[in-house]
Amino acid sequence: MGATAFDPTTGIVLHEFTDQPGIQLYTGNFLQGDLVGPSGQTYRQGDGFTLETQHFPDTPHHIGQAAWPSVVLNPGEQFNSCTTYQFGTEGPGFAHFPPAGPPGKPFVNFPPPASPSASAAICPQETAS
Repeated sequence: MGATAFDPTTGIVLHEFTDQPGIQLYTGNFLQGDLVGPSGQTYRQGDGFTLETQHFPDTPHHIGQAAWPSVVLNPGEQFNSCTTYQFGTEGPGFAHFPPAGPPGKPFVNFPPPASPSASAAICPQETAS
């Protein structure tokens, strides 16, 4: 799993899964409340966020160091990555999927796909050799 975001007021939860080593949280803190979108909604700081999957920002300064994943893409090579999102609810009073869980405990289970073919449906390149 890459990241989880949870709103305790609504119980809405976002689980992000990725094959990338890093995630940048972007919040739009530069917004001043004077930008209006096509629907007429004013965009303000804190109105939304994004979890951007990527390599670590400082990786280009560590090329060749074993502890850092490579960001070098040579001519003719192809870059693929996979990020998936699962939304649900958590917390007291919410229905959960799957419906069964540990007795007396809130439960949400987002297991990985049970088979390579199920994984391929989400991230085809994960099963490619």
